[in-house]
Amino acid sequence: SQDEFQKQDADLLSLALDPTREGFASKIKVLNLSHNNIGKEGTKVIAKIFEINNIIEVFDISKNAMGVSGA
Repeated sequence: SQDEFQKQDADLLSLALDPTREGFASKIKVLNLSHNNIGKEGTKVIAKIFEINNIIEVFDISKNAMGVSGA
């Protein structure tokens, strides 16, 4: 659906939060993505960014559609 947070949306967000990307200048410490209808594939893509991003201190993905396998 149009309201669903798609995998390509998650890919773009991951790129924006990637501290290894040339020109990275984000100082985001709190990221609230609750109530965004993020599915399991989007959750998996976003989760990978935390392997390299240690700037974000608070991350809220409550009230999404990730299901058990996305969590």
